[in-house]
Amino acid sequence: EDHALRGNSASFASNMALSALDNFIIAAYIAVIIAIGVFFARRKSNNASDYFLASRSANWFVVGCSFFASNIGSDSIIGLSGVGAAYGVVGSFFDWGSAFFFLLLGWIFLPFFRKTGVFTLPQYLELRFNLSVRTYIAAVSLLGFVMVQYALTLYSATVVTSTVLDWEEWPALLAIVSVTTFYTFAGGLSAVVYTEVMQTFLLLLGSIITCAMAMARVGGLSGLFSSTQDKRNLHLLRSDSDTPYSLLGLLLGAPFLIGWYHCCNQDMVQRGLAAKDMEHAKGGCVMAGWLKLLPPFLFLLPGMAARLLFPQELQCHTTPSSSSCSNPDAAFPLLVHQLIPAGLRGLVLAAVLAAMMSTLASAFNSSSTLFTMDIYLRARPSASSHELVLVGKACTLLLAVLAVLWVPVIKRLRAAVYVYAQMANGCLSPPIFTLFCLSLSSSSLNSAGALAGLSLGHLLGFTRMAVCIAMGGCEASRSSSSLLERLFLGTEFLLFAFAQGVISGLVMVVVSWATGGAEQERVRGLTWSTREDSRVFDSVASSSRQLQGAAEMLEEDKQGETDEAPLVEHATSSSSSSSWTSCGRWAIRAGGCL
Repeated sequence: EDHALRGNSASFASNMALSALDNFIIAAYIAVIIAIGVFFARRKSNNASDYFLASRSANWFVVGCSFFASNIGSDSIIGLSGVGAAYGVVGSFFDWGSAFFFLLLGWIFLPFFRKTGVFTLPQYLELRFNLSVRTYIAAVSLLGFVMVQYALTLYSATVVTSTVLDWEEWPALLAIVSVTTFYTFAGGLSAVVYTEVMQTFLLLLGSIITCAMAMARVGGLSGLFSSTQDKRNLHLLRSDSDTPYSLLGLLLGAPFLIGWYHCCNQDMVQRGLAAKDMEHAKGGCVMAGWLKLLPPFLFLLPGMAARLLFPQELQCHTTPSSSSCSNPDAAFPLLVHQLIPAGLRGLVLAAVLAAMMSTLASAFNSSSTLFTMDIYLRARPSASSHELVLVGKACTLLLAVLAVLWVPVIKRLRAAVYVYAQMANGCLSPPIFTLFCLSLSSSSLNSAGALAGLSLGHLLGFTRMAVCIAMGGCEASRSSSSLLERLFLGTEFLLFAFAQGVISGLVMVVVSWATGGAEQERVRGLTWSTREDSRVFDSVASSSRQLQGAAEMLEEDKQGETDEAPLVEHATSSSSSSSWTSCGRWAIRAGGCL
């Protein structure tokens, strides 16, 4: 029985090659993606509002699909399946916690972001603080895109293409990056969000097929649970030390990572800014919150099944005192490679390609938006809207090249890539999430406090990450004789993230108090206590005034009046007051999820 459960790789040898139908499905998917990019390129992407925010016209369904597709990349598929194989159900915490933070995004954060008419979060921070804070966050965010999202997506691509398809690494990566760059380059955010609608359905369908095949082989949920030797893997919250997700770490540190990614990350927030109005933005958040309940069932449970089916391939070892897998990232590729029959394998692989491309496209567009609005426009304030679109496209191409050049770095860090990914998010997110929370809740927080807290928090985080990478991991530091080394390097990454966020917040508050607090004009209309105060947001650094004005000019007529642009629409808190009371309708429409 145990031999039958584990399976035999040789018995699936006939299923290794892709059939003609598999190849046709993959080719058809790529052709449709290219066609969508061409359609939106020909339709309209001549101004910044079109290119970077899809003309602010996306409905709630498109926004929800875009949230989910850009949130679930191939790194999520590979990573979550690997977490399921190695540690079990505990990995579900991050996805199920995401549902709550999507609601926070829709009902707390987005109303403030949208009322100002900004394109990027750094622009919002300039309104709340000053230009220095805006530039700092823009630079750190761009660094995060390259360090985390590009790296993890391309690493996952190498795992899938080498394990399942037996493709050469460089041609496969160049093809994926080239197609993704094309439709992002051509159609901007419109192409990205509308391809993500299709990619959402494809991703769900392919994942359901893989999950069904895996669960059928282990006898369903009852068979999976009864066959799991280490029963700790069946618990959502664990108090043992044989996992990187301790109970205290999940409760204290995980909210900083989840909150930053869903509420204060340009990649996510840009989808909410692209919605046609606040109600559609909230509807998209509710839909995405419901969809985020699915990944543990679609990816994590199959990963647990893969541990039972292929323990030798995953290099899993279970003893009375410990349970671990040395190669957990191979769980999902092995399931596809060994269980999915010819004909369906092409559909599943198309779903994985969809996840890769949606994540890369989302990162390309969001990072090019940050560069164009928050860096280039500062250096060239007289740039026209059309010029900014061209710069955004050029930035997309540059980032695509950087993504490909990053592959050798990923290969060098592959042995510690999971630790690297967690530390990268952990060192970036706590100070930023703390800043946004305090900026909305405290009317005394000023730019001096914000910069001091951000700088110290990121100095601690990046220093720890650099030392751990140089050491090949920080696990050995947990038993060091040096108290300082145990605290700084040996602390669990989630607990360190919590400490990093708390220290950053304390510094922000103390320095703000010591330097006289914030100017009243800076906080008016942009904190929870002052949200009803009337304010005309006419100082989003000439960027938003110019961009929206140029967009209006380009669409109104072609009489050559593009040199003089009207001011940004005068969005006041009173004009968006209805958004604070509209949650009831969306709660009813979503089945009472609130």
